[in-house]
Amino acid sequence: MQLRLPRPLWFAVPAVVLVIAGIGLRVVIPAYRQRSAVREITACTVRTQVHPFGPKWLRDALGKDLMSAVDEVYSIDFMPNFARLPRTHPLVWSPIPDGPIANDDTLSALRSLPGLKRVSLYCTNITDGGIEHVSQLGNLEDLTLSGTDVSDRGLLLLKRLKHLKQLRVKSTRVTDTGVAELQQVLPGLKVTR
Repeated sequence: MQLRLPRPLWFAVPAVVLVIAGIGLRVVIPAYRQRSAVREITACTVRTQVHPFGPKWLRDALGKDLMSAVDEVYSIDFMPNFARLPRTHPLVWSPIPDGPIANDDTLSALRSLPGLKRVSLYCTNITDGGIEHVSQLGNLEDLTLSGTDVSDRGLLLLKRLKHLKQLRVKSTRVTDTGVAELQQVLPGLKVTR
């Protein structure tokens, strides 16, 4: 009885299929998670900005709707709670529609958006508990917490954000001591109070 070796093509076809499937999963799974997160927080946002994925010819061939599933979200502005805004603030009289206000639970969806570089939580119902979710965004560079219920305890969770360059904490429960402690860990951080 003689053993016959399989033909090289029999190895090549499954290998190519596995490579394509592997590449597809590396794109499809993160895109699905991102799309789910965006869908979950869309009701609470005023504006979401994205970096287009792929070359222009591919975007033109597949269409904007299909390609938007893999665009990388880099900036999110959450809708402010108009009751928290001073009466003289220009947003009080703006045409932005009322809708659900972001809270600590809303922010759990941010973990599926690792490419976020900018988040504005201005005048939302965020507390120190919500900052735990924000502190998971390792690429975050710009964060606005003004008008929230964040204190020094929540601020110290931001020590994990090694790329954070700009932080706004006006009208919060954050103290000078909390800011100084955070700036010791992140010396390049500019804090606006």
